[in-house]
Amino acid sequence: TGQPKGAMNTHEAISNRLLWMQEAYQLDESDAVLQKTPFSFDVSVWEFFWPLLAGARLVMARPGGHQDARYLVETIRREQLTTLHFVPSMLQVFLEERELGQCASLRRVICSGEALPFELQEKFFARFDAVELHNLYGPTEAAVDVTSWRCERGSARTLVPIGRAIANTEVYVLDQSLNLLPVGVAGEIYIGGVALARGYLGRAELTAEKFIPHPFPPSSGARLYRTGDLGRRLAGGEIEFLGRLDHQVKLRGYRIELGEIEAILSQQTKIEEAVVVAREDVPGDTRLVAYLVAKKGSDVRVEELREFLKSKLPDYMIPSAYVMLDELPLTPNGKVDRQALPAPGRLRAEDSASSIIAPRSELEAQLVQIWEEALNIKPVGVRDNFFELGGHSLLAVKLFSRIEQATGSALSMTTLFENATVEQQANLLSIPRPVARVSSLVPIQPQGDRPPLFCVHPWGGNVLCYSELAKHLGLDQPVYGLQARGVEQKENPQTSIEAMATDYLAEIRKLQPEGPYHLCGWSSGGLIAFEMARQLGEQGRSVGLLALIDAYDLTELYTQTQIDESHAAQRAASFVSEAQIVTGAGETVFALVHYDEQLGLTYEAPDGLGLVQGRRSLNDYVNYYLYVERAIRSYVPRPFNGRAVHFWTATRLAGFTPETQRIWNSLSTGGLLIHEAPGEHFTMLREPHVQTLAERLKKYLEHEASVAHES
Repeated sequence: TGQPKGAMNTHEAISNRLLWMQEAYQLDESDAVLQKTPFSFDVSVWEFFWPLLAGARLVMARPGGHQDARYLVETIRREQLTTLHFVPSMLQVFLEERELGQCASLRRVICSGEALPFELQEKFFARFDAVELHNLYGPTEAAVDVTSWRCERGSARTLVPIGRAIANTEVYVLDQSLNLLPVGVAGEIYIGGVALARGYLGRAELTAEKFIPHPFPPSSGARLYRTGDLGRRLAGGEIEFLGRLDHQVKLRGYRIELGEIEAILSQQTKIEEAVVVAREDVPGDTRLVAYLVAKKGSDVRVEELREFLKSKLPDYMIPSAYVMLDELPLTPNGKVDRQALPAPGRLRAEDSASSIIAPRSELEAQLVQIWEEALNIKPVGVRDNFFELGGHSLLAVKLFSRIEQATGSALSMTTLFENATVEQQANLLSIPRPVARVSSLVPIQPQGDRPPLFCVHPWGGNVLCYSELAKHLGLDQPVYGLQARGVEQKENPQTSIEAMATDYLAEIRKLQPEGPYHLCGWSSGGLIAFEMARQLGEQGRSVGLLALIDAYDLTELYTQTQIDESHAAQRAASFVSEAQIVTGAGETVFALVHYDEQLGLTYEAPDGLGLVQGRRSLNDYVNYYLYVERAIRSYVPRPFNGRAVHFWTATRLAGFTPETQRIWNSLSTGGLLIHEAPGEHFTMLREPHVQTLAERLKKYLEHEASVAHES
């Protein structure tokens, strides 16, 4: 499990721990305690010394007996044991034994070492009518345990607390600046008092890192131990354990607490145990994998689990693979052995073979193989949905790139919204397609009978960035994207904002001949959306909603600088690098070297954040950048006789000068509304920030719908 740290605990701390335990549980000569924890683990300390301290009987388990549930049942019966300890993972195994009725002598069971799932607590109470269950918490560096909680029968809590501090011990929940956090707010758990160890043997730097000066000391020289555990204090003073901070992972730009996902999965009525890990079985493709043990007789379906998780968690916290196990692998001391969890061999282990439709043609077989390699999942059926298999926009780029390499035919990224199965993609590749001009209008979410929302592409020309926004707007709100010419077709982009707006309005009117029109644009797409609204107004057509999302700052149009290729290369390199870091696609940083050298660099376009898709040389992006840059710099905005609603991030608002507001006020003669949107420029259209943005947009869309109905 790593290099031993050698925590130097004191006799005072151990004595305090034992005396508290005796005061709390009142052991006497009628009790018998089983010593079953290997003596290299800290729990063995109280198993040895507590019964000797109290005059109770100490029963030594045979070597390895702590991992044999049947042996434990027999030993409890034979020795009339009253008290023993379990790590929750081993308690789960123990409760599966049929002969638990022989354990009538049991009075109390003490759990520690891992989080105690609520479902396991309920299972314990179902098997034992009159036995106490106690949940203890503490690291070795603080003399075994520092909090305790007596579990409650019939409790409505869905998380089992770790309780309150034991005698002469302090437990705090602090933020990163070591400030006390209010009730209900999660932070790191810190420990103080006589329980603390002196530090780590021969490791001064680690001691200084973990044992810090007390921020509000009761005495001079007092210290706190930073546990690395996440928790929150409840209204009654007890603490809930929420997982390890080192089980926090960053996936595609989002920080994720694996323990939070595990806790939610454990609430599902068919799940006995759940462990979630972030795996990188394919270099560069990290994904969440859930390992599950089902309750006996339960038929667990992945689709059911996904829907359950979606009702409680944002999409970026939903595992992409689920592995059903008969039991979780354990370490020698009974904890879950995360290193021994197998790589996911297939996504839906519970599905019958008939539910997975095998390929029926050579092309489908070829695509299935590409999907399985890209998603690292076997088997894939021809009607499996790419997004339901855990696919995301970064994987979509890789998938379509491999399809083009294997078949010689390129699929447009925008087709993924309506063709998300192998079967549908095979049909697309089988049908000869004319070279005729392709529409810029992309149906992101075409369902619903409301007036559609048209979202204009940002700098890089594609509209995948709006997929999460469309999902949160709901299935009753149609959402269409306007993708730039030249991103995926062999044609040059439009060379002016005015020409783009005119082109896109012609596409829109084919779908919606009359207004009111609802327009939206993120980043430089805001400029295009604004010009589209202006042209509609000039034509006497009605504009319902004009939503500009962190739009390009118009003040830059009035402070133009000359654009050359060297400047374009530098700015494009910076943009690509920033987008990659934000999305977690890899921390590739383009040094601002000589222009000619930059053009030889390559990047992997991560996902729809305004980048030319696929693995390209920087030169590809610079060329497209120059088209867009020249179009923006040549744009001379004229007033729109209507209202504009702006959603700006705090960063953008911080630079919101009186001159900026004056310009926008002069251009939006019908009024200017400003909202602060959560997140940063690259993250505001992604989870979790996009949910807030979608809620506010929905209110405006609903208002426009009611106005249209009244008129």
